[in-house]
Amino acid sequence: MPIIAPVITNTGDGSYYIDVKSGGQISYDTVQQSIGQGYQFGLNGLYMKANTTEQLLQPVTLEKNNRRGIFEQKQYIPTIDPFQFVSAVNSDVVDNTQHETLTLDGKQNFVLEIMPEQTVIFVFSLQEQSTNNLLQSPTNFEKLEHFDFLADYPERDGGSNTQRDLLVQVTVQNNLKLGLTPPYPIKVSLLGGAPDTYAQSSNASNAYFWNTFATEPFNVSSFTLEYKIVGAPTFDTVQLFGSFTTAQSWATALNSQTGLGLFWVAYNINNEPELITTNDTLEFGNLDYTGTL
Repeated sequence: MPIIAPVITNTGDGSYYIDVKSGGQISYDTVQQSIGQGYQFGLNGLYMKANTTEQLLQPVTLEKNNRRGIFEQKQYIPTIDPFQFVSAVNSDVVDNTQHETLTLDGKQNFVLEIMPEQTVIFVFSLQEQSTNNLLQSPTNFEKLEHFDFLADYPERDGGSNTQRDLLVQVTVQNNLKLGLTPPYPIKVSLLGGAPDTYAQSSNASNAYFWNTFATEPFNVSSFTLEYKIVGAPTFDTVQLFGSFTTAQSWATALNSQTGLGLFWVAYNINNEPELITTNDTLEFGNLDYTGTL
């Protein structure tokens, strides 16, 4: 199998290639850690502010496992008022077309591309939902209480005690410069997915690049990536099968079928794609593939 060795870089000064800071009514980490813990959050809207209009027009991709268990992607293309004087945009990201509300339950997350040397502020409008809010009404317990068979059972409160509208602010900065020409865009996974995947993919000082030294399309039927926990003596491997004609198809497969962080692709001045990730939790090795580039 042909081998692509990684190029590994470090910021060297303790800074991060993808710098993510949170604020608002609750912290971003609180939302991430809520997944699978009895509370979940529904997404109502998204506000973005950036330095340039070009950044605002980058698509927001929702990656999700749908009700049939199939991984799929949906893109929301922001639109802005051409006469406005502020580089900001509000988006209604509720999927009215397919009558789906977006609930951050660990099966879906947003992936956004941050252009070189950009700092982008996102404000997510969320609705806190407990499992109590998701029950159909009236429940059997409420029926019993109605007939005074369970008088001491507390009423379900649909108000502020069990459901809140919250604003979560996230600031994302692209520091992936490295003297590269052109500077590289980054992708960041926000709100959803596994909490450890979020932690691996952002606020990391190590970056990994696998340069293909070839132009697309490819003819690859499988590939294997080496990885290990930092400090472990030997590498483990993950092997994925399919019809991989682009480097982006490698990244998509790694993102949807593994928990190794977020992978994305950038093109160098020769139009050769490079697979990229940032990670301080895991170390990566060679990418071996079956087929031709």
